[in-house]
Amino acid sequence: MPRICTVCCHPQRDAIDAAIIAGEPYRRIATHFETSEAAIRRHRAHLSSAMARAQDARDVARADSLLDQVRALQVKTLEILRKAESAGDLRTATAAIGQARQNLELLGRLARHCGQVSL
Repeated sequence: MPRICTVCCHPQRDAIDAAIIAGEPYRRIATHFETSEAAIRRHRAHLSSAMARAQDARDVARADSLLDQVRALQVKTLEILRKAESAGDLRTATAAIGQARQNLELLGRLARHCGQVSL
């Protein structure tokens, strides 16, 4: 049965993680937090996976924000189209239709990237 990481269970894990990220020498971290240098070195792999998961979460949040912005842009584009049609301004209406199509294409790509299906 695999051993549990002593640093992951350490009461000061956040401070240890911060010291590792800051590039502090493992020996100094181990001494300061009364653990072994080998435990700090082994824990580095756990920290890397946690940082990767955090980056993934930031990427998804950023994509969700972009998706929301493009949705808002589409609402504005459709409002311009409606006003142009009401005013009989065919040139603006045609441009708005083209922009709406481009917005829909972008929404589709972002929705696939974010794993969402509702546009």
